[in-house]
Amino acid sequence: MKECPNCKTPLESDYAFCPECGQPVPKAPIDAAPAPAAAEPAQVAPAQPAAPAVESPVAAQPPVAPKPEEVKPAVQPSAPAKAPEPAVKGYKIIRLSRGGAGTSEHEIPEKGLTVGREYGDIVIPEDATLSPSHLILTVKKEGVVAEDAGSLNGIYLRVTTPQQLKDEDLFVCGDSVFRTALITDNSVHEQLGFFQAKGEPVILATVTRILEDGRDGEVFSVKPPEFVIGRDEGNAVFPQDRFMSRHHASIFSKNGDIYLNDANSRNGSYIRKEGAILLKSGDIILVGRQLLRIEAIT
Repeated sequence: MKECPNCKTPLESDYAFCPECGQPVPKAPIDAAPAPAAAEPAQVAPAQPAAPAVESPVAAQPPVAPKPEEVKPAVQPSAPAKAPEPAVKGYKIIRLSRGGAGTSEHEIPEKGLTVGREYGDIVIPEDATLSPSHLILTVKKEGVVAEDAGSLNGIYLRVTTPQQLKDEDLFVCGDSVFRTALITDNSVHEQLGFFQAKGEPVILATVTRILEDGRDGEVFSVKPPEFVIGRDEGNAVFPQDRFMSRHHASIFSKNGDIYLNDANSRNGSYIRKEGAILLKSGDIILVGRQLLRIEAIT
């Protein structure tokens, strides 16, 4: 509502003239909308402490076995290089006593060396078991070659490893010489006077001791597993032989053959060899009653 400014007649708000006096009526001023009350500041919730960041869970991986390290073969320390053997300038022989001590030595010349009771580079007249000319030694590239000069008693080589015994082989233990006779036919047992009881070990051979005058002495039968020769014990015992050890040597069988083995005796065992014999440094031979050791000269 509004009123006429002239006559004060109440007028509708949309009247432009007063119907009573005709006075133009100005439009009623539009009441301004009351200004909204100032909004109270919004209550701000106190800041909550930030929750610790949580990482997204990662899917657990199955355990993986560590790849085994490549195992390399252990490297064996190389063996120390073997020192080269000194060059051999020549050879000599050393005469030994029965106890093993050297009594004299002689270099073997290029032309060779001979040993005998009457003739040779080395003459030993007091040894009646040596032949007048008994032994010839010659130096070769491989060692020293020993040859029989036609002697009666031959050349014997010291046993360092088991030596096969053949029929009629001769060998020496202490101061005693023996001859081997192999038995391959049971009928020979009867000829020799051996009567074997049932179940007894078969006789493989006989061993005959040769007396100093050359005649046959005692005869022993060799049976498995072992035949022992000694001064105090064994199958063949010789208490009067001062050069024989208590347990001196043995004879055993292997694969149908029989072998002579020295039992680490003090004076050694020797087997007779025929033909040329190649000797290395350290080898010992028996000629007559003389022990001769071969040694290299470096």
